[in-house]
Amino acid sequence: MPFDVNWVVDKYREDHESDQHWSWRKAFMERWKYFYPEDRLVCLARVFTNIGFLGCKYPLEVMQEVSGLSKEVTQNYQRQLQNVRKTFESDEVVNMSGIPFYKTILPVQAKLYPNMTLMPRLLGR
Repeated sequence: MPFDVNWVVDKYREDHESDQHWSWRKAFMERWKYFYPEDRLVCLARVFTNIGFLGCKYPLEVMQEVSGLSKEVTQNYQRQLQNVRKTFESDEVVNMSGIPFYKTILPVQAKLYPNMTLMPRLLGR
């Protein structure tokens, strides 16, 4: 192997990072640890969660690379997200206008990221 793989993923957890964000980023790094140098993978994992949770956009080449790498990671979490989806699809979860959450935010996110297989896409239609 042309790069060192003897590093600990957990050292990259940020103090301010939520458990959910960290679990996704950690899963991404653990999945690809043996395929990318540490510095590159840490960067890609940050991009992965920035796109998935914050809706950030990057140059097309980066978006395509992360999209490809994200598929396997997100597939592993789809079962966990079924419960999240059920919660957000409930008419009990409404915005300030009284409109169910899934009828407002989720379709917008699906339109913004039609070609990405990331967290917002999994929750969308």
